[in-house]
Amino acid sequence: MLSILGFVYLILGTQAYGKWFKDSEYRNLFLLDAVLSVLFAPLSFIYVLRLNTAWGIPDMSLIVFDSTV
Repeated sequence: MLSILGFVYLILGTQAYGKWFKDSEYRNLFLLDAVLSVLFAPLSFIYVLRLNTAWGIPDMSLIVFDSTV
């Protein structure tokens, strides 16, 4: 099921690139990717430390969101 969701987000990402980012320089896109990776890195720690269950977020929701991002 995660593979299907991954392909859906791949298609959406390809459309977003074609619409908004195709004229951008690659180094700016790499910088954007690095910033987003740093911002979303704590999601893995939240899952490992099981803070999501303390906050009432199911494991599957966090895994799906983390995997697709």
